[in-house]
Amino acid sequence: MCRQNSCSNVTALAVGVIAGIGLAVIFSLGIIANVTVALWIAFGLSIVSLLALFALAPFSGSDELPNLQRCFCAYSRGLIAGTIGTLVTTLAALSLTIAVTSTALIIIFFLIDLFLALLLISIVQFLWCLTSRNCCRHFRSCEE
Repeated sequence: MCRQNSCSNVTALAVGVIAGIGLAVIFSLGIIANVTVALWIAFGLSIVSLLALFALAPFSGSDELPNLQRCFCAYSRGLIAGTIGTLVTTLAALSLTIAVTSTALIIIFFLIDLFLALLLISIVQFLWCLTSRNCCRHFRSCEE
């Protein structure tokens, strides 16, 4: 029924790997001041994304909403992977004592940033997909 947009997922993963390496290096140098605040923000974003996925899933099977069905089908894998990955890795980081010298935490911060980048890019792609095709045909203001 739908094709997975693998090119955008590879791009999101590449951006996530690059950003994850950068964040891991910055964390290992001790430059980040409020790490726990950033962890709670990432955790909250993953919870909101998970709730939105659960809320949109029943509507994505409806034939009355073809754009939602198409966009959910194309980008749900990236959204689910980013959401679950961010949720699990932030919980792991919040359960550990935060120490800059910990190799495990440096790896966890890399994974957090990887999954968070995948989640954010997938959210943007999903919203772009919803608004880009046939969005204006129902509104007069777009036709003028």
